Amino acid sequence: MSKSFSLLCAFALFSAPAFSDTEQSSELQLEKKIVRKSPTIKPAFSPFTGKIKGEKVRVRLQPDLDGHIVKELKEQDLVAVTDYEGDYWCITAPEGIHAYVFRSFILDDVVEGSRVNVRLEPDLEAPVIAHLNTGDPIEGEISPANKKWLEIDPPKQARFYIAKEFIQNVGGPEYKIQMEKRKIAVQSQIDQAQELVTAATRAPFEEINFDKLKESFQTVVNNYADFTDKVLLAKEGLVAVQELYLNKRIAYLEARASVASASMDKIENANKPIQSGHRLALWEPLEEALYLSWARSHEERGLDEYYDEERLSATHLSGALEAFISPVKNKPGDYVLKEENHPVAYLYSTKIDLGEYVGKKVTLIGSERPSNHFAFPTYFVHNIE
Repeated sequence: MSKSFSLLCAFALFSAPAFSDTEQSSELQLEKKIVRKSPTIKPAFSPFTGKIKGEKVRVRLQPDLDGHIVKELKEQDLVAVTDYEGDYWCITAPEGIHAYVFRSFILDDVVEGSRVNVRLEPDLEAPVIAHLNTGDPIEGEISPANKKWLEIDPPKQARFYIAKEFIQNVGGPEYKIQMEKRKIAVQSQIDQAQELVTAATRAPFEEINFDKLKESFQTVVNNYADFTDKVLLAKEGLVAVQELYLNKRIAYLEARASVASASMDKIENANKPIQSGHRLALWEPLEEALYLSWARSHEERGLDEYYDEERLSATHLSGALEAFISPVKNKPGDYVLKEENHPVAYLYSTKIDLGEYVGKKVTLIGSERPSNHFAFPTYFVHNIE
């Protein structure tokens, strides 16, 4: 018995070191398999102003394709890039984004509560974009959509994301600030110009400074080319000014022609002779009004081009020329063309002194004009053959 016990103890003594060595070896192998990673250090980042590349570029709440879409930006929009995460730039809240806080957490414009949710919409199911804590000052207005919520500007800690491929670095953070100031300035210029046009529509032609109107819009075109949408508005404004000028000028000239015609009627009714030069001048306002109306749809071509085109469709007329001396209002012309002693047309001209041909048979080239409801057509005489 004692001999067997001695053999068992000896076996145990010899086995123990072998078991300890095996355990230690396993631990060493396990340590070799474990790769110790050093902490990741994020490279230093310098904020910048980014310009959107593309249309309908999505702004998200998280830096991935599953992130909630806040809004879409259009090409050329500017954003303030403050950081990045993976393939996304982190930006400050885009223009037009509002945030909402439940009013029960606000007392005297100060937050009362820890980690108070700031949401994207005035709704308990809306996404949370930031948190506020007790003592944070807050300014806002009661939401018109839900009076239980306060509408505020998104907090500075709110983060929004755009995929890197859709943003171009165009300068430092100050660039966006400068452009925002220019945006305010160009909008003010547009507003002032439009106010001038509105006032001009109510003013008489003689009191309107059309050069000032055009200059107000041209300033936008010349100085704010980087705001393409505003330049487009300015160009539309220039077209509106030109249209206003033509309408006002035509009305003014037609009124002058009417006054001149009435004046001439008074002179003729008094049996006073009318000098040829005065007769020519009396029809100039009407002719200018007709030209301006034509120029509106002919790329503002000149007066000579207007008459050249008129001659292409002009009518040849023949007959005896007589003065139109009947005491009537709104006479369509100064002269009458007769065939076999019967009137066939009324005539006037600003180019030829028709008085020199009274009592003579003539062949002339004329373009038809308004006859003021008289019995025979009226013609502007270009020349006599």
